[in-house]
Amino acid sequence: MGNMKSPPDSDARRLSIGRVPTDVALLLAVAALLLVPSFFTRHLWPPDETRYMEVSWEMATAHQYLVPFSNGEPYTQKPPLFFWLGAWLYRMGFGLAATRAVAALAATGTAMLTYVIGRRHLRGPGPLLSAVITLTTLLFMVPSKIGGIDALLCFLMMAAICCGLYALEADARRGVRCWLAAYLFLGLAVLAKGPVGMVVPALVVSGCALAEGKRPSASGAVHVLGVTFMLAVALVWAVPAALAGGREYADELMFRQSLGRVARSFSHSAPFYHYLMLSPALFLPWSLLLIPALASAVEGWRRREPLARQGLVWFATVFLFFSLMSGKRSPYLLPMLPAAGLLLARYFAGARPASSRQGVAERRAIGFTIAALATALAIGLAVAIRMPEVVRLLTNADVETAQEILGLGRGLLRELAPAAAVGFLILGFAWREGIARGRLTSFAAAMAAFMIWLSLVADVVGFRRLDRFRSGNEFGLAAAPLVAQADRVFLYRKDFEGVYNLQFQRAWLPVLENRAAVEHAMSWPQKTAVVILRKDLTGRTGWPLRNSHIAAMGHTGVEVFCLLTNWPPASSATPQAGEPPPR
Repeated sequence: MGNMKSPPDSDARRLSIGRVPTDVALLLAVAALLLVPSFFTRHLWPPDETRYMEVSWEMATAHQYLVPFSNGEPYTQKPPLFFWLGAWLYRMGFGLAATRAVAALAATGTAMLTYVIGRRHLRGPGPLLSAVITLTTLLFMVPSKIGGIDALLCFLMMAAICCGLYALEADARRGVRCWLAAYLFLGLAVLAKGPVGMVVPALVVSGCALAEGKRPSASGAVHVLGVTFMLAVALVWAVPAALAGGREYADELMFRQSLGRVARSFSHSAPFYHYLMLSPALFLPWSLLLIPALASAVEGWRRREPLARQGLVWFATVFLFFSLMSGKRSPYLLPMLPAAGLLLARYFAGARPASSRQGVAERRAIGFTIAALATALAIGLAVAIRMPEVVRLLTNADVETAQEILGLGRGLLRELAPAAAVGFLILGFAWREGIARGRLTSFAAAMAAFMIWLSLVADVVGFRRLDRFRSGNEFGLAAAPLVAQADRVFLYRKDFEGVYNLQFQRAWLPVLENRAAVEHAMSWPQKTAVVILRKDLTGRTGWPLRNSHIAAMGHTGVEVFCLLTNWPPASSATPQAGEPPPR
């Protein structure tokens, strides 16, 4: 008996299991290269990163976890799960990078779950390739590098879908555990971003069950228990929060911010074809290859392949659901990308003769993809050369700001030129593997390497230089010593997305609505400071203001901010518009 050979399927399974540690290590390395460097090369960028971190910071410092607050007011736009995690990581030592860490960990979790599903349907490098494709798609990569909620919502939706798909194929006992886990993740998704976190996974799993003609292995009682469990997870916070925050808070959060975005969005409204028009850019570098991958999946549907059916239902359900919603933002489509990664990995695993019609179309798509990326790279270099003109064209930046960005553009070009040479070499390797040799897996690896290279260049070169203009840190450093001396600190006309709450470590900065309020504040005997845009000082109703001094100045984005004080700054020279702030 000991000399009997194992069946071929057993050998293949043992070999597949042996790949797991290596695959996981490679996947974690790819995620780290994509998501970690920006933690060290830039500060938080408004509006979303600073706003979300400010809410988490207030939660952590005030120990107020029931109702989120922003600038001292109840924050009604999102439920609290993301902010709870951000506050926890802040207290664990992540500092102001806490919310970005939540997004990065969630994105890594989504990639790992994509790998888990891929192992059920793909062989060889296919599972790893599906996860790497998901990570390196532009639409997935950018939100995952930003401290926003969408990456966490995608992970929770993905976990619910994964558990639901496992439940459809499991026996009765395992099916019960999988269904209850799925409902748990649905409840957590509701706590992350409202009812949409529950609806989308339910539609995907139901659609997959219908497509494959499968009935749930668990009884109806299990699903009743699961729905009760899901609602309990959400309501254990929602009910006490509504009581504590009041009726206005409850109505704003439950109806206007959640259901209102579905039927008649008050923000980000766009036509139903919005995502279709953006798809070529959102799915880079896989956009052109996604078309034959979907066509191949349609053929697999006819052959009753489970991955083809599940992937198509998953992809189409998410795309159509968010296309029919009135409010549209690109990160809403994140839950669709694991399905795209799985279908692309399935497509790359297939062997098609070069002379066949599919083979010819495949090489054309590869050629156009590489040409498009090379063209985009050349355009990027041109933009770096003409940075001031581009900024003036796309924004309302003033002349002084554009002149400062001129130096930034020249510096960017000097650093980007050698990096661009590496990018062109990677594209040349991709051309050789995809066109000359027809090795689709090697071509896909080269495309992933190109996106990792692009991410590293953006983090180490681009974001590090742009941070001065984008983060608000320049003005914060200049103004912080003066703010520390002030008895009262105000903002003019808006809260600036929490940037200066974080910079000055003040949970509440009252907002002054007009010039008269500023003049009144400047007349107080206490030391008073006001954060104000330079354009509000130089317009018809702006400067001069009585009893005030421009004590500090700096950039946030293309805007220049000033700190007005009613006491003279220590420096003898008060900065003028266009001059750098005192250090």
